[in-house]
Amino acid sequence: MAKLVRSSLFITLHERGKSFDSQQFAKYLGNINRDVLFLIGPPAGIDTRILKASQFSLSLSPLTLNHEHALLILLEQLYRSFTILKNIPYHK
Repeated sequence: MAKLVRSSLFITLHERGKSFDSQQFAKYLGNINRDVLFLIGPPAGIDTRILKASQFSLSLSPLTLNHEHALLILLEQLYRSFTILKNIPYHK
């Protein structure tokens, strides 16, 4: 696991992380040239040591989301980002 984290861009999902609109998120992802590891934290939150170990913290919303919704929103935004990057039409 430690080797995977070291070789990947380690992104934690956190309500105080960086917020993007869809175009900005697509541009951010388009500039990454290595594997990305996303971490959705447990119900009690992500330990501060893990937050400090991550290279980036992303906010999907200022609202607190349960794990299932956070995963669904992240997957949808990843899909939307790749359609933007490849100029594939997708509803707005």
